[in-house]
Amino acid sequence: MKETYGRKFRKLRKATKISSSKAAEAVGISRSKLERWERGEAGLDIEKVFKLLEVIHVQKIDFFNNNISNYLKNITLEVSKAYEKLSNLLCK
Repeated sequence: MKETYGRKFRKLRKATKISSSKAAEAVGISRSKLERWERGEAGLDIEKVFKLLEVIHVQKIDFFNNNISNYLKNITLEVSKAYEKLSNLLCK
């Protein structure tokens, strides 16, 4: 199952013992909307995500950093592979 921001948030929310009802109420959305986002079935406005992070006391940079690191790692790997292929073609 693919890790989404919603799933990541759900893990953190549960770890902080905050109910989906309480989190949803704090940012002005329905519990069902929050739970659909947590399951990856719906989108959520970025401003709502920022407010939810405040509710569970998680810094934005900490929440998004891991995904950025993984993205950069994957891009670096792809560039390295492309460079290696190009080098092999030029050396022939």
